[in-house]
Amino acid sequence: LSPGGGTPAGTVQFYIDGSPFGSPVTLVSGTAVSAETSLLTLGNHTVTATYAGNANYTTSSATPITQKIVTGSASEEITPAGGTLTYHSVMDGKPVTTTITVPAGAVSETIVLVYTEIPPLEPGLVRNSLLNPPDGMKFAVNFTLQVYVNGVLQPTYSFVLPVSVEMEYNGNGWNESTFTVAAWTGSVWSTVGIGIVDRDLENDAITFTIQATGPSEFALMGNKGYKVFLPAIIRP
Repeated sequence: LSPGGGTPAGTVQFYIDGSPFGSPVTLVSGTAVSAETSLLTLGNHTVTATYAGNANYTTSSATPITQKIVTGSASEEITPAGGTLTYHSVMDGKPVTTTITVPAGAVSETIVLVYTEIPPLEPGLVRNSLLNPPDGMKFAVNFTLQVYVNGVLQPTYSFVLPVSVEMEYNGNGWNESTFTVAAWTGSVWSTVGIGIVDRDLENDAITFTIQATGPSEFALMGNKGYKVFLPAIIRP
């Protein structure tokens, strides 16, 4: 922008949903590229940028754009010393976080662990799974857990030690005491190799362990809650 002259230099500050995203980025050959992020939750996000200007160019702000996250995944390199993968999402309007902890000694080589959520479809927030839950159950969260070694997907991968998964959820409308975690073996839902460690009903979180990533899909499932209405008695 005026007065102009030469290749623009200076910095650009990126914003996501109105908040600064990282530190100002220095222009290289007139271009600024934001850092990568895996922390955006499912849904729409507003992205914009502000140019700070310099001696030859005045400040300016970009027209906001909308970025829709329609599928969610997060990956993390895990070494034999262990590691943690964190995934942020939204369940029925509530921000939730899934934290996967791989203890030291659980893997004997460096791997890349990939968590992918199978998101709900709109409207109605029906889980977008090609599978059906057991009779009487409903899917709350569907996901896959995959392992890559040297860039190659391992169709089946067994951990030396169990991997811990702490999953937050939105408990509204659910009978949380019925929640269980199962894996699709290709023919049935199975809880073999999965152990529920803790049910934190107060904070809407469940912690469980997984021994292997061979199943095609995992699911947190349970029964919907019931509301009881007491009759009102009006006396004259």
